Amino acid sequence: VSIASAGMVSCLNGVSEFVPKGGNTLAARRQLQHQLEAKDLQHCKELLERFSPVSKVFEATERILDDLNATVEAASERVKAARKSSGSLVERASKLEEEKKIIQSKSKVVNKLLSQFQLQAHHSKALESNEVNENMLDAIERVNEIRDNCHVLLESYQRVGLDMIESLAKRQERAYRVLFHWTQKHVQSIAENTGGALNPIFTRGLELLKQRPAYFSHCLDMVANARRIVMIKRFIAALCRGGPNGQPRPIEIHAGDPIRYVSDMLAWVHQAVAMEREFLLSLITTTASDGQRATMPRQGHAENLDSKRRGNATEKEEVG
Repeated sequence: VSIASAGMVSCLNGVSEFVPKGGNTLAARRQLQHQLEAKDLQHCKELLERFSPVSKVFEATERILDDLNATVEAASERVKAARKSSGSLVERASKLEEEKKIIQSKSKVVNKLLSQFQLQAHHSKALESNEVNENMLDAIERVNEIRDNCHVLLESYQRVGLDMIESLAKRQERAYRVLFHWTQKHVQSIAENTGGALNPIFTRGLELLKQRPAYFSHCLDMVANARRIVMIKRFIAALCRGGPNGQPRPIEIHAGDPIRYVSDMLAWVHQAVAMEREFLLSLITTTASDGQRATMPRQGHAENLDSKRRGNATEKEEVG
């Protein structure tokens, strides 16, 4: 390198400031070396300070990579463990599936058991009510069915069957008492029936009261007594007043003719007996449709007897 070059000149100018005024002595050269080393150290420190952020970034990157390596290793270990445990999981899943089938089977059995031995909410409400209607009659029939099922249950599970019968007994007896009192109140209106369809609730309730012979017998006695009074009144009316609008005429109008007088009374009694027979048949039917079928022939038979009695009376008048 030429001493006169610009670079060399610049370097010499930079070094000249470190050269002491005493000249080129040993001490001056040593001092120059010391100053150059200090300057070099200062430059190194400045360089380190400038590269410090970069170093921190690399350190953070290194930590992230270490964390990633640890995560990958942990995931690898979990994968290995999952592979080992997958066989046991499959076995456990198959066992759970079998248990599920068993539980479903038991659930079906329980639901069937409840359908045979448990009252529904509307049935329980009807049994606790004082109003006699179709819902109460349905509830009483349902209780009777459950009690019958409980008797079958007694053969295998006596304690359970007895508990269920006992739990139903009070509500059942209360419902029968309410039905019995309601039937007593409606006996008179049923007894005064003149050929129309009977109240289906009354006939159905009377059928249910057969489960309580004392109630049933008492109701039949009340119906018989009320019906007897009604028939006596009708007989007296037929004897003294006759039919509506004077047809047929009163039986007593022929009191002077003993044969005809007795014949008309016997004809009325025959008609009344036939009507009472049909009335009783319709009364003890278990459904409203049966009651309607029973009342239809009763009406036709009564009309035939009326026309026959009027025809006999006309023939006797002509003969007289």
